[in-house]
Amino acid sequence: MAKQEAFMKSTKILLHTDKWGIKPSELDQDAPPYKGQTNSLIDWALLDPNEWLDIDYWKMTRRARDTYADWKIRLRDSSHKEIVGKVIQCLGDCISSNEKGSTPVQAGSLILEGDELVNKKDAVLWVYLVDGSIARLSSESSFSVFEVNVMSNKIFYNIRMNYGHIYFQHRRIGKYKEYDLAETDQSMLPLLIKEANREHFMRQDFKLLDDQDQLNYVLEENPGYVTQYKELNKLLSQDIDKYLKWETEVFVFTANATFKLNNPVFHLFYEDLSQSKIFLTDRIHGFDAHEKDKRKSSGMLSFRGYRNEEAATIPVDQWMSVDAEGKSQGRDFEMKKKIRPIDFFVKRIPSIHMARELYLNKISNFLIDDFDKEKLAVKYGYRLWDTNKEMRLRLKYLISYVRRSETTNLRSMKKLFKDELIEHGFDQRYYIRSVNDSLAALKNLRDYNREVVKELNEAEYYLWTLKYGKKFIPTYSR
Repeated sequence: MAKQEAFMKSTKILLHTDKWGIKPSELDQDAPPYKGQTNSLIDWALLDPNEWLDIDYWKMTRRARDTYADWKIRLRDSSHKEIVGKVIQCLGDCISSNEKGSTPVQAGSLILEGDELVNKKDAVLWVYLVDGSIARLSSESSFSVFEVNVMSNKIFYNIRMNYGHIYFQHRRIGKYKEYDLAETDQSMLPLLIKEANREHFMRQDFKLLDDQDQLNYVLEENPGYVTQYKELNKLLSQDIDKYLKWETEVFVFTANATFKLNNPVFHLFYEDLSQSKIFLTDRIHGFDAHEKDKRKSSGMLSFRGYRNEEAATIPVDQWMSVDAEGKSQGRDFEMKKKIRPIDFFVKRIPSIHMARELYLNKISNFLIDDFDKEKLAVKYGYRLWDTNKEMRLRLKYLISYVRRSETTNLRSMKKLFKDELIEHGFDQRYYIRSVNDSLAALKNLRDYNREVVKELNEAEYYLWTLKYGKKFIPTYSR
């Protein structure tokens, strides 16, 4: 008995520091949860009870956990879905789909990694991305965002353009010209983000006027436009040096082509078993870039084929097409004419740009913050990627994997649809509702309902926005 007591005193079994025990730090490495992530790593929503109680499954997971001391950290990284952006406005039937199902989207809906956005017939969608870029998805179009990766001075997007048309505009630093003209994408107005609308600035101007000037204010062609542009340019002039350090890389692919684009402004169009068509530019209508903003649009194109590693530079300000087989590229002289309606819609959109700035200040503060790996994860919910050790290898893998997997997809689609006639070509299907709604809105710019907005208080203006923006609210949430 005395020997047993002496033995117990000489070992600290309960603290696991003796030669038989294992230190907790070696067994259970973990990191603080990402913002929005729970401490528990169990996905209760998707948990399969049969799999959870299966002894063979437990043994398999136990072996993996015993192999990697940092298995919790790995699981946190792989299971966490980072925020890609937010919906600015949706006209019509816009759907977001992922492994949990499909749901309608509206202004303010979050876009997460793994989401597929689908616009049904006559639907149009404007989205904001976390680097400050904006994108317009046309009707009968779809794209999937597989990942967004944050580095110390770059944001990387991995996107698949499933079908249809998208316009993408990288956020540049500079100044917009003040146009005493109506906005061109009237089909999207009023925005449910009420502080972005021109009417919001009309009300601000009206309150500052005396009685006589208020009577004359009705003569303004586009009341509020000066204040709106000044506020937009003011927001663009803040924290210039901090924003200028950020580059944007967009890895976007279709079934027959892969595009690696830097700081891009572009149109991209693709239909099944047809050509991919792209227009890359540096120009944004009515915008003068800041002298410090040296970021320019550039891009590379990769083709299809299991062993085809050929790549080509994408020219700027030229419509280019990639043949349906994904083997070669060429000039496209017809798309410039066909795309004019959508070029008009994105020509003068200060309210959309204002919404972008409001979202930028709300969900993208990490762009101007000094952060380390832990702070970026815990405060903002993003994993910090190492540019050389991780992202370079990731991009190399993606180029090879996408080329081979999409080559297989192309061959399978040709066999599946070989006897079917598929209509190809960019036509009014992609913009006809926007044209009709914009024309109707232009006719009503000076009607009584819009005229009285300047006299409304904040609560009344909010109700006005909901009333005339009801076409943007999905039925289930009305």
